[in-house]
Amino acid sequence: MLTRDQDGRPTGEAFVEVPSEAAQQAALTLHRARMGPRYIEIFVASKPDMQQVQSSSIEYQIPFSTA
Repeated sequence: MLTRDQDGRPTGEAFVEVPSEAAQQAALTLHRARMGPRYIEIFVASKPDMQQVQSSSIEYQIPFSTA
């Protein structure tokens, strides 16, 4: 889930649900990884954390498949 502010602009935050603890640990290894000139920060968040942000922002979901 990518979030947008009340004006529809991207906030720069995203939530990703992973299928397992192993996938979570693998994702956490990418904390501070570079994406072009930018870097990403990865944190563990709970479902209530995501729901709180979701209720106060405009949600934009991108379908994702590992296949």
